[in-house]
Amino acid sequence: MESVYAVKDGNVFEACLGRSALKWDAFWHLFEWLLTPEEGHGLGPSIQLRLIEFAFGTSEATCVVKREFPVSGQMDGKGKWVDLALGIPTLVSPTHLIIMDDVGVAHAGDMRKLKNLTEYMSLSKQSHPNAQLRTVVVTNAPNGAKLASAVYKALGEEALEYAALTGWRLLSLHTIGSWVKESAINRQESLSIKTKYILEDFVEWCQ
Repeated sequence: MESVYAVKDGNVFEACLGRSALKWDAFWHLFEWLLTPEEGHGLGPSIQLRLIEFAFGTSEATCVVKREFPVSGQMDGKGKWVDLALGIPTLVSPTHLIIMDDVGVAHAGDMRKLKNLTEYMSLSKQSHPNAQLRTVVVTNAPNGAKLASAVYKALGEEALEYAALTGWRLLSLHTIGSWVKESAINRQESLSIKTKYILEDFVEWCQ
């Protein structure tokens, strides 16, 4: 995407989200925004559809997205909550379910994090045994890179076959940035200068 401004005073997402010490809580607020078609990013449902295609190999517009979703069913704050969930067509009775969390490079071997991920997968499968389930793990690792061996020991190998009923996928920030870049290019005539600037900064930060 052609630069909106020739000169910029730093990257707004670098300032808000960090990089080496990434603020994942802030990232999930932003990603929920990108996944909500009605928000002011101007990309419509495109990022939502790319995520669904990434997980299941198909595009489906009818879905519900919720940040901080209780996979254990407890609503008192004491249960197990994933950072974000997407249910097709709903989160109550999904035929397809995506649950999401993060594993940063610096803490890829954190056993508490990995234990939580396996519990999220198990609880989701118990609650929705007939749904096709994907646990999508977002990482700031370079695109195509593998994480620490402890991750694969805990979660197994990635589910690269879309037909698999249950499995997990590793989603890099770089890939998310490429989705936003492509979507912004396709909609550049309808985007405001301010929106282009914001999206360009996000794409740059994702690299």
